[in-house]
Amino acid sequence: MMLVNHIRSLRMKKGLSQADLAEQIGVTRQAIGSIEACTVVPSTTIALRLARVFHLRVEDLFEEPKDELLTIAKVDATDALWQPGDRVILTGIGSTLTAHQATVLEGYRILPLPASGIVVECIDAEHVRIERAPLPSAEQTLVIAGCDIGLGLLAQHVERKHHSTQAMWYNADNRQALHKLQVGLAHMAAVHYPTGQPDLHPQVATFPALQRVRFATWRIGFVVARGNPYPFKSVEDLSSGRLRLVNRPQGAGVRTTLDSLLRAHHIPTSAVNGYTREVTGHLQVVDAIATGTADVGITIESAAAVAKLDFIPIHEEQCDLLFPQTSSDEGIDRILSLLHSDSFRWDLTRFGPYDIDHTGELISSTK
Repeated sequence: MMLVNHIRSLRMKKGLSQADLAEQIGVTRQAIGSIEACTVVPSTTIALRLARVFHLRVEDLFEEPKDELLTIAKVDATDALWQPGDRVILTGIGSTLTAHQATVLEGYRILPLPASGIVVECIDAEHVRIERAPLPSAEQTLVIAGCDIGLGLLAQHVERKHHSTQAMWYNADNRQALHKLQVGLAHMAAVHYPTGQPDLHPQVATFPALQRVRFATWRIGFVVARGNPYPFKSVEDLSSGRLRLVNRPQGAGVRTTLDSLLRAHHIPTSAVNGYTREVTGHLQVVDAIATGTADVGITIESAAAVAKLDFIPIHEEQCDLLFPQTSSDEGIDRILSLLHSDSFRWDLTRFGPYDIDHTGELISSTK
């Protein structure tokens, strides 16, 4: 069992960086990081050196975790490999305690979120033993699963207005978002589809009862480097194999759109350079274009605008938020009220090209 330690808070009080502390006790910065994360128990020699730096006893730096800090949480077996030492965000969804990765790699960006626990044991594919942080944390964490980057903005507005609530946007395509909602690992799922399409997604029919509220309307299209240097005009330009595509996985709405366009123009996927190169989200698509590792992809207009890339529209889409009809979660009510707030609506329209005419409207209830 790993020990709880107070190294990080003590180091920060002294104004030391991890590198500063590492130099003083003769270890690497990475070693300090591992000790602070409770994934490594230092040797007696290193523990004594740490105690001397902080003018404390070793037992003041380290302690055995209290039993009440240990708990079991449900995780998503389809996420990246879980392992001891993973930082997590804990939240109750329904009557289940769930854990979510607090350090996420988004393309070339690392997105660290405030953690409320750490994995100390992987029990099975869907359950881990967690050591809770021995510090006060947000009373509640809301998990919103979906691929629209505007959901991240919504999460930030929730936290700004309700300081006791932490909100987490989990970047997921349509199929993944619905999966998380179905297995009780998200409070809300955001699903997008072409305007006028009669149904949302085949998975929706498997839910007993859902509320469906409009988030926003926006466009999807091809994204290319600024100035469109090649130039790219339409999907037919992919048939030559000259341009490198960055694609999304099966289950993503833009992947469905791409496949439909290829079929309509009789372009075999084998002719498309990069068709099998898949990334997990819209941010990764624009990262690939911006860094020059791909020439073209399909994404939402707001992601192209944030990255300052050229956008060639394909069609308009609507994005709806889905949540259980029987849910009485106060956090969901907070999100719904924010959708009608002037501050969020003003910010969303300036964050990217979003149509908010129907934002917050109840679209339907499914049974």
